[in-house]
Amino acid sequence: MFLEIAIGAGLIWGITKVVSKAQAADKIVVDVSSRIHKITFTQITISCDAKVKNPSAQSFRFRRPFVTLSYKGKTLGTSDVKDTLIELAPYTEIEIKNIVIEIKLLQLPAVLMDVYNRLKTAQGTLTLDVQTIVPMVTNAGDVPVKFDEKINY
Repeated sequence: MFLEIAIGAGLIWGITKVVSKAQAADKIVVDVSSRIHKITFTQITISCDAKVKNPSAQSFRFRRPFVTLSYKGKTLGTSDVKDTLIELAPYTEIEIKNIVIEIKLLQLPAVLMDVYNRLKTAQGTLTLDVQTIVPMVTNAGDVPVKFDEKINY
């Protein structure tokens, strides 16, 4: 009888910890800034920096953010995937630098040529949609937390 009570209490404690960590993850803020690193005839290389802010009393562990750039609903490019574990203490922020996204011009000719021409001539404003996925590490496994924003060039 005592063993079942101890196991039940342990399960309740574990579930409470996972739920509280997931709720605190909703308070995390991610700001992505980007710059054009290089433009060639075949591709545009974008370098992004992701600033992850923790305004809570909870500490977090997460994996390197995964960034997707889109234009008019079409995916232009994605960052590479790296299994880098990052620690984020309470009430701190950390900047993950040089998240590289290569946009191949031949993959989506109509959309990419519009992007390429706007960037090359530096005329007009180009608004890209950015989706960042931050895989939060919990005792129950990784929980992907998504952040959406827009970047103007």
